[in-house]
Amino acid sequence: MNRFKDFLAKNRAVAPHVAPFYLKWGLDCYHFCRQPVGQPIDQDAILGYLKQISSIHQDWQVSQAKKAINLYHYFLSKPAKSDAPRSMPAGREWQQAIDQMVRAMRFKHLSYRTEQT
Repeated sequence: MNRFKDFLAKNRAVAPHVAPFYLKWGLDCYHFCRQPVGQPIDQDAILGYLKQISSIHQDWQVSQAKKAINLYHYFLSKPAKSDAPRSMPAGREWQQAIDQMVRAMRFKHLSYRTEQT
C-alpha cells in the first residue's frame, strides 16, 4: 500500500488530505473480502463490501470507497517501471500502449464505442 500512497501523491489523483481515506477504504475492502492485498478482487465481492458499508456510512463515503477501490485496481494494472524489459519489439510496444489506453478509458467509464474508435 505504500506504493499506492506514493502513486496517489505523485499523480495527484486525489487531494493530499483525502489520500489516507483512500488507503483506508482499500485496506478495509481487502479485509472484508479476505483477499491478500495486491491481488485483484472479484466485482461481486466489491459490491458486497459497498453494500455492507452503505448501511453504516453516508452515500458520499460509499462513493469515495468505490472510487478508491477502482483507483487501486487501476494502480495494480499499471506495470512497475522496474518490471518493464529494456528492449521490446515494436509490435509489443504498440499492443502495450493500446492495452493501457483501454484500461484508462474503462477507468473513466467511457463508452465501448469510444474504445472501438
